[in-house]
Amino acid sequence: MSIIAITGFMAAGKTTVARELARHLNYPALDLDHLIIERQRCSIRELIEQFGELEFRNIETDVLRQFFVDNSSAVIALGGGAWTIERNRELIAKHGAISVWIDVPFEVCWSRIEETLGTRPFARDRNSTSALFQTRLPLYEKTSIRVKLAGHEPASSIAETIAILVHKHKTSTNT
Repeated sequence: MSIIAITGFMAAGKTTVARELARHLNYPALDLDHLIIERQRCSIRELIEQFGELEFRNIETDVLRQFFVDNSSAVIALGGGAWTIERNRELIAKHGAISVWIDVPFEVCWSRIEETLGTRPFARDRNSTSALFQTRLPLYEKTSIRVKLAGHEPASSIAETIAILVHKHKTSTNT
């Protein structure tokens, strides 16, 4: 049993892939942003507007910490910025979770973001979003597993690839 944490930039497909991977592994699928919304009873955008990013990140860490208390095996989709916070990476490592970076090109993410513009608090415009993408890349590289995608692969094949890589990762770290 294990926890698999899916990370990547906004609109990379983390939630979709997490659901498909969980189905493939017969694990529960959870989404950190949805857990935050459920606990706080308001949207991520409202939390950030009301309390600021720093307090939002504190709430995010608290919810992630509780997730580990409540779950021994699951696939969790992190919010795009959750992995960039050192204490979250430490929490994930402390609990032996396997981190997986869904590495999708910025252009693909941006085209998906544009379809829902206004719903993502950290995607104000193309230039600032591109700069944020570049800033986060070195942090995403700290994951256990990187899955580089073109952005049009079916979630089922991505899940199969991740399942194989997770198995290899577990085997290599247990020897």
